[in-house]
Amino acid sequence: KNKLERRYIPVATPRYNGLVERVHGIDEREFYSRLNKNITAELLREKLKEYTLFYNNQRLISSLLYITIKERIKNIIASKSTISMAP
Repeated sequence: KNKLERRYIPVATPRYNGLVERVHGIDEREFYSRLNKNITAELLREKLKEYTLFYNNQRLISSLLYITIKERIKNIIASKSTISMAP
């Protein structure tokens, strides 16, 4: 919809590992550790979809100065359209 580009970290680049591990830790604390260990695959998919929607649209991110990911993307898109409209 907004044509966001997905970027992958380069293979064997330790400087990015901290970022990836931090996100994995957040997912473990806020999602996986709260699941019933006998959850079905279907229910897991449903819960993961709910968590992803919450994480992207409602969870305040400290490194983004306590705005949501959705708000950050909106701000980036708005700033790009302002730049492209400049004479």
